[in-house]
Amino acid sequence: MASPSPSDNLQGYLTRILNKLQTASSKKHKELREAARVALDIVQDSGSLLSHYNDPNYIAASPDWDSILNKLVTPLQLAAKSKASSAKLLSYTVDCFFKLISLGYIRGSVVDESNPEAPLIDTIIGIIVLIGSECADDGVQVQVAKTLCSAVELHLCEVHGEALQSSVRCCYLMHVGSKTQSKIHTEAKTALQKILNITFERLRTHVKNSSSSNGDNNNNNSNDDAKTPQAAQTPHEPSSVAAPIEIRSSISSTNPTQEDAPATATGEGEAPVPANEGSEPAALELEDISITPTVPLTASGTLPPKPFAEEEGNDSDAPDAEEESDEEKPPAAETSPAPTGSVDALVTATPPVMRAGPIIEFAAPQKTDRHTTGDNADATFEDALQLFIQLCKLSIQPPSEKNPHPESADMRSKVLSLELVLSILETSGPALRGMPRFVAEGLREHLGRLMIVNGTAPNPLPRVYKLTLSIFLHVMSYFRDHMKDHIELVFTRVMMKALDSPASSTMQQRWMVLQVMQQICKNPQTLVEIFINYDCDVNSRDVFERVVHSLAKGAQGTGVDSNK
Repeated sequence: MASPSPSDNLQGYLTRILNKLQTASSKKHKELREAARVALDIVQDSGSLLSHYNDPNYIAASPDWDSILNKLVTPLQLAAKSKASSAKLLSYTVDCFFKLISLGYIRGSVVDESNPEAPLIDTIIGIIVLIGSECADDGVQVQVAKTLCSAVELHLCEVHGEALQSSVRCCYLMHVGSKTQSKIHTEAKTALQKILNITFERLRTHVKNSSSSNGDNNNNNSNDDAKTPQAAQTPHEPSSVAAPIEIRSSISSTNPTQEDAPATATGEGEAPVPANEGSEPAALELEDISITPTVPLTASGTLPPKPFAEEEGNDSDAPDAEEESDEEKPPAAETSPAPTGSVDALVTATPPVMRAGPIIEFAAPQKTDRHTTGDNADATFEDALQLFIQLCKLSIQPPSEKNPHPESADMRSKVLSLELVLSILETSGPALRGMPRFVAEGLREHLGRLMIVNGTAPNPLPRVYKLTLSIFLHVMSYFRDHMKDHIELVFTRVMMKALDSPASSTMQQRWMVLQVMQQICKNPQTLVEIFINYDCDVNSRDVFERVVHSLAKGAQGTGVDSNK
């Protein structure tokens, strides 16, 4: 790439932006104009440092750069907080952040001088989110979505905790609150999907690296044990009590010897058959039902460097939109722990109450101390878990109207949250299976409620019903041994109810359920597991028997309502 011309270097660009802030601000912005003047003086006095604009690492390593960034953020923050700021002024602010972030000049290690306990990147994300939530200009919102995505995408920024949640929240609300055909509608969803994909991709990477480290340690321990004396061994003594024969939980095995292997059980059957550690089940597919995201969930590489050229367009002063800000809404209420005992408690449990809102309810970001989260792997895990929980909560929020329109904000929010949950399970299902805390707090407590609430809702939208069944198929593929009670409830309260009660379900819903059953029945091993884990368990319902009975009724025509 050709080097920027002298007029497009870092010092020149910052000088132009600060001059534009002074020009575009009114006389009422005295504090803003003064802060811009102070920042401009510092930039002009730092020409020797800023002349190395082709080497962001050199500039970022200088202690002077931290002070320059803090002084630069001050006028940009004042511009964002001012109610009298025009769309042009806000556009300059977001453009400046986008350039500095995408070119690698802003790092997560820079401390906010006004709040030494917080990194400056958190303050910057807060400024960008504030602009996105209060400015109604589509061009500015598109800039906000791209800038937030760039900040999360670049690993040097280290966006975690509250800053990451705020970024997702901002993109989510911009997508749901925009018109379907508008550019921000597409850009916000693209940024949202990329942010989630990047977060869970990093989680999978940490899990893979952790598994490799544990494997190396185990190999070293095995070599050490091989060198120890053999006198301590007792070959004539049985090493352990014979374990009961377990049924493999592989779903779509292509090896006929595995599918035809005889299955035996001890008769107890009170615990779900655990997944075979040596194999990874393939995800079941629901033909004509599984929802593919409109934008591919592929994490792109680092944004290519761009010269500090002025942005074209968006130069007209637009009236400020005094939209309701979500920054001061009360935080979400604490959810109750996962019910235990009778599985009926999972149905009667009240969904978690989130903050009230006129259009859509999205819990305020949870504050986390990023300095006490341990290493980067711990922070990434917390990010992924909290985002997954928030999406599950959004999917079960009741609509504000009794019969909402399919294109209402409530229904668009529900569909979007279900699509994102499904995409997470599609890409990260095998990795999440090996995380006990994620399984307990994310899957059992929230994903289980998601399937029950959306599957038993009165008059659900066909798309919501499709997404719910698609999520259930992924649960059957990856988490059967972790979510036994929830799977039983989906079979009895959702699928069998649709087949056995034609008056309370539509033909389209029954057709979807039959396709799900067809996918499940393709592998006899799955049916054997259902029989052993439920019908042979005195504490569970006879799921296998009910499935056979319902399918037989449907085949005979007694379970089909001819009027529908």
